[in-house]
Amino acid sequence: MDIFGLNIGLTFRGKHSYHTNFGTFLTIIVVILVSVQTGRGLRDVLQGHIESISKDSKYVDVDFLDGFNPAKLGFNLAFGILGTEIDPAYGKFDLIRKKKVKGITQEQIKIETSECDHQIETWSTNNLEDHHNDKKHEKFAPLQCTNSESDLRVNGDFFSDEFEYVKMSFRLCDPARGEKCASKDKIRDYFDGKKIQLIYTDTYIDTEDSTDTIKFYVNDRVHFPIDTSKSENKSYDIFLKKGTLRTRNILYDDDLTPMFKVG
Repeated sequence: MDIFGLNIGLTFRGKHSYHTNFGTFLTIIVVILVSVQTGRGLRDVLQGHIESISKDSKYVDVDFLDGFNPAKLGFNLAFGILGTEIDPAYGKFDLIRKKKVKGITQEQIKIETSECDHQIETWSTNNLEDHHNDKKHEKFAPLQCTNSESDLRVNGDFFSDEFEYVKMSFRLCDPARGEKCASKDKIRDYFDGKKIQLIYTDTYIDTEDSTDTIKFYVNDRVHFPIDTSKSENKSYDIFLKKGTLRTRNILYDDDLTPMFKVG
């Protein structure tokens, strides 16, 4: 064996490759596909279409020193009993923003809300699925709604030294608190068959829309039946993530848009 021997290149009729009709056909197909893809890419660039989209998100933590107010990014919350304006003599809702430092409550601020009327109709800029929008043809008063000016600031989590969160609660009227209440029988009859409603917005990314990529929709409802015959606690946690939508185009710098996501 001679490992230093020279390589010998073979040719067929003076050519280094053997051409076939099938190979010619495949070559034409590849050239056509590459040309079409190149043309589409050039069109998207000239028309300003988004080349790629990515979403960076993480659970809110104490790195956000000023807190994170999802209401500023379009998050909305509605709660109450549909079709019933609750008399304080029977019960009341409270929406409170709390701040805890090392497990000790340091601050409690009541969040102002307003009657929803038809606000929920405007929350959804695009229907994600029909079943997300069973709100059609309903009147949402007297549910209470938050808005972009509501202080829904959150910060940290259950295990953080500094934890800010929003709590929505409902309780029956209690004479022990010095409140003027109806009788227990009247309270029971008042809430018989009624359910607490909790409705909120969520977001999704519409890759087909380069000008309004972040869309809002009304998430599935949460229902809590009211049982006045016993004292019980029922809870539903909504976890919010703060994210950044990064849109990229060959001709332009990355466009970063803040957003929120539920869950």
